[in-house]
Amino acid sequence: MVAANLQPAASTAFLSGPTVLRDVTQNIVADDLLAEIAPVFHRIEGFDDAVDAAVAALSAWIAQRVPPPSELAIRANHLLALIETDPNITTLTEAAEALHVSPRTAQRVAHDYIGMSVGEIIRRSRLQRALEHARESPTEPLATIAAANGYSDHSHMAAELRTITRPTATQHRAALRATADWRCAPK
Repeated sequence: MVAANLQPAASTAFLSGPTVLRDVTQNIVADDLLAEIAPVFHRIEGFDDAVDAAVAALSAWIAQRVPPPSELAIRANHLLALIETDPNITTLTEAAEALHVSPRTAQRVAHDYIGMSVGEIIRRSRLQRALEHARESPTEPLATIAAANGYSDHSHMAAELRTITRPTATQHRAALRATADWRCAPK
């Protein structure tokens, strides 16, 4: 299987709208791409070389199908990158200022290309940072992780996690530990 995580500007070339992908993965079956990639794995002996060739084929396939992005599509990519990388962006106004647009334009770009409001993107990014923190510090108390990531308390973070992913914070941490234990188990 070959997969690509597309930026908002490119995803519209394959989907009817950004909300189609909200909280799901979309499989796009491309027989022409499969026909090009499958033989690569049989011709190349080294796995890394085969992966590189498959990535190159996928990249070329996407480039042929995605038109040049509009200015708003590029802003959508930039908006998402700003929010994901800057934990100090916590409001629509701050996101709009960082993008050098009006709050209305930031909200329209987020809705049209990402499929959610700027506030939702900010909340999900903050939760993602908190989950990454929990993964990197498995013994640190969840209350400490919540506070370090801008939550007023552990229950606020847990409620947000439940809203988006359904499991509780404790269940999520247990799943992470089980995965880590499995990876560390002797073979």
